[in-house]
Order: sequence, then C-alpha cells, then structure tokens
Amino acid sequence: MTLVIQANFAKSIPGFKTVWIVGSSIPYWAGEEAGRRPGGKNLKLGFDITWKGIRGLKWEDLDQLLSQEIKFQPRPDVLIIHAGSNDLTTPGNTAVRFIQDIQCSLYRYNVMFPKTLLIWSALLPRLYWHGAPLGKGGVKIDVKRRKVNKAMKKFMVSELDGAFISHDTNINVHQTSLFRYDGTHLSQSGNNAYLNNIQGGLEFI
Repeated sequence: MTLVIQANFAKSIPGFKTVWIVGSSIPYWAGEEAGRRPGGKNLKLGFDITWKGIRGLKWEDLDQLLSQEIKFQPRPDVLIIHAGSNDLTTPGNTAVRFIQDIQCSLYRYNVMFPKTLLIWSALLPRLYWHGAPLGKGGVKIDVKRRKVNKAMKKFMVSELDGAFISHDTNINVHQTSLFRYDGTHLSQSGNNAYLNNIQGGLEFI
C-alpha cells in the first residue's frame, strides 16, 4: 500500500540525527512496540529517536510536555507530533475551532523549534470513539477527524515548511485486526503498520 507523504523541503534537515515523536497513547504504545523490533526504538534508521507519548494526553497538555523536554535536552532536528484524537469528542469543540487551536500551537512550536522540521502524523480512525454521542456520533467524530487531517496537511506544507504523514491507506476501520478489543488503541499488528508509516516517512524526508 502507498504511504502518503506531503512535504515542503525548504526546511528539511539533510543528515538529521535526532527525532522526537511526541503525543498521546499512539506514540506511547508504538514506542513500546518499536523497542521489541530489530534495531530497537531507532527503527534501524541510523539516528536517535525519542518516543514521548502520554496516555490520555489532550492537545492543551502538549505545551507542557514540549516545554519540559527542552529543559533537559537539545532541540531535535525533526519533531513528529501525533496528538489531538482525544479532543475530538469534547463537547463544543468543532472542527473549525479545533483546527484554529492546533494551528496557533504549531505557529508557536515553529518559533520554539526554529531549526526543527515539524511533521504532523495524521489522526487515526477508531472502531469506537469514547465520549461520542449515541447513534451516529462515531460517524460524525470521524468526519471531524478527516477535516482536521485535511486542514493540517495543507497547513504543514504551505505555512510551516513542514511535512504530513498519512495513515489512512493502511490503517482503517475495515481492518479490525489492527485495533485492540477496545476499538480505540492499535493492536500489535496495528502498531507495526503505524511504525512502518513513520519509518517510511522519515526515510522519504
């Protein structure tokens, strides 16, 4: 299956050595799975990858996470952000409002990390959205998710000289084996599919 990468190489880092992958439970569990792979958490790519996922993280928590990280270590050459799914079911948090919140944060991160290539890792689908309204609430949340991803793909490339990694081609709700029993988190095979996307995106960039 084809991995979808969008990038503006005006800010790409040739020969980069350090990568942070930050966000919610998706990078948390992916980092755990990466540790069990040949080559470990660095995915055999020849540079250092730091996995910093916090289970249950909301978008508003990302500022504190990044501020804490830069106190103790140099800024990375590449920063991959995978966060926001846990905010999609928040009442009143429309797609338009959430996209604006994300963009404001990313403008700020672009200043915090002036020499870092920023990458948006697309929000994943779920078989079950905790907190979604009954009935067709899950369908509406997935529509919101796709709107956010679409907006971020354009924003990352055109506004931040960054990149966008899509996952929809090989992680979707029709492949139920990629999800755990809770319908939210990825199974082992799902995590491996996610890791293949991240590795492929970094190799491409």
